[in-house]
Amino acid sequence: MNRILPFALALLLALVVVGCSPAEEPAPGPDAPAAEAPAEAPEAPAEWTVQLLDGFPDDTVPLYKSDLLDTASYSVRDDPQWRSVEGGLRNIHHVVYHTAAPTAEVLEHYLGLMGEKKDADPSDGTIEGTIGKHTVWINTTEESSYNAVYMSVDLPKAEVTESNPFYADYPAGLVEVPDEFVFFEDKYYEYLYRNTDMAYWRQFDIADRDGQNGPDLSLEDVYAYYQERYGDKPEFALNTDARMITWTDGQYHIVMAFYEGGGRGVLEIVWDWEG
Repeated sequence: MNRILPFALALLLALVVVGCSPAEEPAPGPDAPAAEAPAEAPEAPAEWTVQLLDGFPDDTVPLYKSDLLDTASYSVRDDPQWRSVEGGLRNIHHVVYHTAAPTAEVLEHYLGLMGEKKDADPSDGTIEGTIGKHTVWINTTEESSYNAVYMSVDLPKAEVTESNPFYADYPAGLVEVPDEFVFFEDKYYEYLYRNTDMAYWRQFDIADRDGQNGPDLSLEDVYAYYQERYGDKPEFALNTDARMITWTDGQYHIVMAFYEGGGRGVLEIVWDWEG
């Protein structure tokens, strides 16, 4: 496919909002080792489709009248900025699917499955409550030719793990990171209708170990760090206005993007089955 990532910053900005919703969604991960030779992306299936990821509780939280699964992702998250609200470490399945069912019907169906209801008013297209042992958040939107259902399903606290089970093939040697990067969310994505088919998406804070109420590395320090190590990679680009660094390595596209203020960022490694 050789598709590129012009939407990466928009994705980052959108997830700022998502990350701030306690029901919507990120555990510190180890710093990646020094860069090695590019890892090979998996071989292509006959046709790319998105399926529910292993472990999704579709027996208790089925996809109501689903016509097409658009996105499936799994997040291991312990955001220090939201720990008091989110309750610490979380494991979360996220799905987006298309349906011909009216949005009101979808919301009423899931309200009927919920025991405890935290948000039972569907007037804004969003509800939240428990189905079985899972906390479930659902939002619906009406698109031009279908209705979209966005769902987040939390695993019970007794079942959460500190590592993401979908990171078994994570190319740890692909991108070197400084010791000051402290990862607090590892998410794995599978997409339809995006610029890529799959992605590893990792949020991090830049540590403030010297106690000066600010990150130990400035964005200029980070830019210099990656310019030195990856400046000769294909399609290397540094956009200081967008606070973004991008390059390619084999079949992988790498995006390093930073939130306004520079103390928090995202490392995204994406690839297509067809390359």
